[in-house]
Amino acid sequence: MANIAKKYINEEIDRLNSMNQRYRNLSSKSRNLNLLSLRGDLAPVFHREKEIESIQKLMLRRTKPNALLVGVAGCGKTAIAEALAAHIASQRAMWLSEVAKAEREYDKALAKCSRDPETGELLDVPEKREVPKPPLCDAVIYDLPINSMVAGTKYRGEFEERLNDMLAECKKDPNIILFIDEIHLIYGAGKAEGSISMDQALKPALARAEIRVIGATTTDEVSILKQDKALARRFSDVEVRPLVGEAALDTATSILADYEKFHEVSAPNVTAEQVMEMVNFHIGGVFPNNFIDVIDETMSSAKFEGKTAVTMRDIKNTLARMTGTIIL
Repeated sequence: MANIAKKYINEEIDRLNSMNQRYRNLSSKSRNLNLLSLRGDLAPVFHREKEIESIQKLMLRRTKPNALLVGVAGCGKTAIAEALAAHIASQRAMWLSEVAKAEREYDKALAKCSRDPETGELLDVPEKREVPKPPLCDAVIYDLPINSMVAGTKYRGEFEERLNDMLAECKKDPNIILFIDEIHLIYGAGKAEGSISMDQALKPALARAEIRVIGATTTDEVSILKQDKALARRFSDVEVRPLVGEAALDTATSILADYEKFHEVSAPNVTAEQVMEMVNFHIGGVFPNNFIDVIDETMSSAKFEGKTAVTMRDIKNTLARMTGTIIL
């Protein structure tokens, strides 16, 4: 968003804050990802353009405008939802900037117009340039943790009432998109004697396309969601594969730089490639989850100890703590 004037970013922040105030049931239980991205609270995401484009197309469907991100644990499904929110927020701020520019151009053109000497009316009035609004430009993604809906509900019907209030707000505004991580957990969530669970409460709204949902689950746990065939039909799968090769290395380099900035700890002699090789050898797992864990813990430890820089020795010490082995 470096090329967007701060004025338009602030204008969009004001709109999103106002939206949070308007939909208190939703905003009190979830995170406004668009707002967090404009505030710089979300980590940047790289090389996920294909998945983001696929989700956008699904969100524009007339029927079943719902996406299900499916991938192995730790491959970055949540990050994709956050990246989509950041993309939408920056697009809208850019659109606001272009609209303002078009208005300035029109005002300048009007000022140059001559007037009819008898009537005083403007002559040769120019046509105002229309700035098309990008798809999903007004969309706002709310990250809804399932536990926030269940927490504190002790009595029969309390969870159902809370969920219905939130869904009512979502139905009022077609621009709201819910992101539900670990969506397979909706099965049985909040169910008590005489009340319905979260999955059953969502089904009618999904069937009538009254709400839009992006869900995320693992390749192992997606089978739980598929047990209810009627619910599963409401979603279109978007496969999320772990990044590999140059894409993974480029992302790792960006992650390293981002965590240096966050922790205010430099890593002058540490390369992302070196760390990736060591993480793959000693821990394995899926990129970028374990890579981020190692980088984050190393730098947080350095910050706690008052260091301003880390070395490969510090990386090895973190790996040794994590694996319980000696790493020379």
